[in-house]
Amino acid sequence: MEAARGAAPPLPRARERPRRADAIRAAIDRYGAGSHDARAPQGGLDELREIAVAFNEMAAALAEQRKGQLGILAGVAHDLRNPLAALKLTVDGLRPDRPLPCEERLRSMLARIGKEAARCDRMLTDLMDIARIEGGELDLRREARDARELARDVVELYRPTAHELRLSLPEEPVPLCCDPIRIEQVLNNLVANAIKYSPAGGAVQVTVARVGADVSIAVSDRGVGIAADDQRRLFERYFRAPSSSGVAPGVGLGLWAARRIAEAHGGRIEVTSAAGRGSTFTPQLPSASGAPPA
Repeated sequence: MEAARGAAPPLPRARERPRRADAIRAAIDRYGAGSHDARAPQGGLDELREIAVAFNEMAAALAEQRKGQLGILAGVAHDLRNPLAALKLTVDGLRPDRPLPCEERLRSMLARIGKEAARCDRMLTDLMDIARIEGGELDLRREARDARELARDVVELYRPTAHELRLSLPEEPVPLCCDPIRIEQVLNNLVANAIKYSPAGGAVQVTVARVGADVSIAVSDRGVGIAADDQRRLFERYFRAPSSSGVAPGVGLGLWAARRIAEAHGGRIEVTSAAGRGSTFTPQLPSASGAPPA
């Protein structure tokens, strides 16, 4: 009789299992039905508590991703507004009910239309590339190229800006086995960032060098720089350092995509920076002799 009395207390705890399991299942059902703030109660038995904690952590991570995706949409809409406004303003000067401007002005207007259309196309291309990277579908089409030519093409693209672009190249060819479009995408991102975060007229330096079995293409600026605490998160999705978020628009995906492209080539991107003293981003890629097979 005494033994039976001693065995009685576990019964309420046994009844607790289905109640806790039902509560967790109800939270999962609410989440699946669209209530993204639904969370499971985390008390009770250890194994049920672990399931509830895992579910809540997953739901919080998805909420953060959703927030970042909405930020992308807002950022893209903001960034597209500027070139579209420039296109509209330029096209308004070519209305069919008005005489055409002189040839010199017409050429200038057409050049601006081409430039702004190219900006829109680049933004959309970047978005599609990000989707491919997210889906693990980044396709590399490797070719034998000279890293000096890739760097020179990117620098010449940004020559018309108000910044001083400097290019330092070795005399000998620097062979790379890479997807040239993807590597130019990385360099475009780094040079564009260096220009955005530098004062008007500031110098941007691009340096190509051989470092052992690797090829380095360093992009340096004298801009706002990055605090040491922020450098650890630079390549995270959607992250923007506080020192840069108020200087230029963006959604925090350019460096993330650049790193993924470099890693797909068997390389990496290194960064050195100090707040107020500028930054240097250096893609390190295997040379043609050390590159992984396509």
